[in-house]
Amino acid sequence: MVIIDVEVKPNSSRQGIVGFNEWNGKLQVAVKAKAEKGKANFAVTNVLSKVFETDAIIVSGKTSRHKKIVLQGKTPNEVTKVLEGLFES
Repeated sequence: MVIIDVEVKPNSSRQGIVGFNEWNGKLQVAVKAKAEKGKANFAVTNVLSKVFETDAIIVSGKTSRHKKIVLQGKTPNEVTKVLEGLFES
């Protein structure tokens, strides 16, 4: 299990992991869904579940743009490899 810090950009024109904010140490995830009635939260967990091929669960920040998300069954090395692949291409 790995916990990642995420900064969500709801109501975006694109969807996916869009960068890493070095200033606050958070992975930036853009979603097309609006931040209402849990739609953006569902979209964020869906995006991360697909990218990391595991369950993604919000453990804090459900009403904030800044969230802590658990990636079930992943090691830090596995998460790092996925992110390196995203940012190198």
